[in-house]
Amino acid sequence: MRKVFCLVLLFSSVSWAQSPADLRFLPAPSLFSPLNLPAQALLYSDGTYEFGKMDQELFSHKVLLLGESHWMHEIHQLLTDLVLYANTRDYYPLLVLEVPYSATAYINAYLNADSVAAQQYVPAIKPIMKAKESWRLLRTLRAWNVEHPNKKITVACSDIEQGLGYCLKYVFDPYFKALGEQRLWPMLTQAQDLTPQIQAFMDSVLRAAPADFKVPDAPFLNRAFVNNVWINTKASLAANRAMQESGYEAFAQIRAERIFQNLTDDAFFGKKLKADKTILWGGADHTKIYDPNPGEGTLRWEGWRLAHEFGPTKGNVYAIRVTNFAYAIPANYYQPEAYTRATESFVQLVDLFKKDVPGFTPDRYLILDELTDVSAALAQQSQRQNNLPVWINHAALREAARQQPNLRNDAVWQNFVGYDTVIVMPQTTLFDYGN
Repeated sequence: MRKVFCLVLLFSSVSWAQSPADLRFLPAPSLFSPLNLPAQALLYSDGTYEFGKMDQELFSHKVLLLGESHWMHEIHQLLTDLVLYANTRDYYPLLVLEVPYSATAYINAYLNADSVAAQQYVPAIKPIMKAKESWRLLRTLRAWNVEHPNKKITVACSDIEQGLGYCLKYVFDPYFKALGEQRLWPMLTQAQDLTPQIQAFMDSVLRAAPADFKVPDAPFLNRAFVNNVWINTKASLAANRAMQESGYEAFAQIRAERIFQNLTDDAFFGKKLKADKTILWGGADHTKIYDPNPGEGTLRWEGWRLAHEFGPTKGNVYAIRVTNFAYAIPANYYQPEAYTRATESFVQLVDLFKKDVPGFTPDRYLILDELTDVSAALAQQSQRQNNLPVWINHAALREAARQQPNLRNDAVWQNFVGYDTVIVMPQTTLFDYGN
């Protein structure tokens, strides 16, 4: 997740045209940077972006990585549009989302059921896909599958079970009850934890289940899928223990390895990944494929490993990052109960904004990270293009650093050069978690 600088802005040696205080919010009155980068505007017309003017290599790779800054409305909308554009121009049957693996079956059942039957799956998806933007994506995918029966999109949820309550309630409880085993939920209710004793009990029930068993009214809850959820559940338990004992890096190592195995193991999504062109939509760290300053022990997420390690996709991956420099919050977030369903990190972003802007103010965007030479130059380019998003590719960033070697010390350059293309939106609005 990107770092929030708690409104303390750190500046490089650029000759700014205004004081740092003026830069707390965008649009800045006279943003100036002496650095000239060959960024191009991403034009918008007829309700969508003109992606066709971007790098023509975009669709010539087996895997297209879409790295987002999380929880930003306009970024999510742009990436939703890009998924549709990619499937209009070509065909990417598999869409990987950074969502717990256990949601895969319900999401695909929703995407492929008729309009009446689809609604029965909504209650089981809402606990995972809470924001209105997430439902816009699912409705868009569902409409695509209805309109393009020969080019349907399948969703693969690649993450571990962060928050074990979901898989216990919507996967294991109905599966165990269909097997005639009624003890799981009372045991969980009494223990208020997934204790080693309960884990051993679950292991024994899962091993004894018939090979062809599936829940009668939810046939996608079959033995193979539920066993895969159990593997991810145990990985989550191990990651949580590692976090408590050793900190975040130990947690991330376990999580990163399990995500990679979910994608590449034939028992999970490996067969489809090998067979089909794939779009992987996740956080920016998950989709970075170049590293200008590699260090020993650097954590490698799934995007890097698909680009450099996994044979069927090695050297055949294209990475796009979409990010923003500033954000606002929806007006209804000045009512605290409007966003209580969001994650703790999301709530912190809302509270940071409200601390500096105690009452709703239109067109007020708080700068999220430090402004460096590169980010200031791109923000300036956007302002010159009527605040449209701008994009720049990897080769252009490399060439800029060749001409001005000091750019290699620029934190934003070091981050952006990790992708084939970076799209920068000057300002966005947080997700709407309205209840």
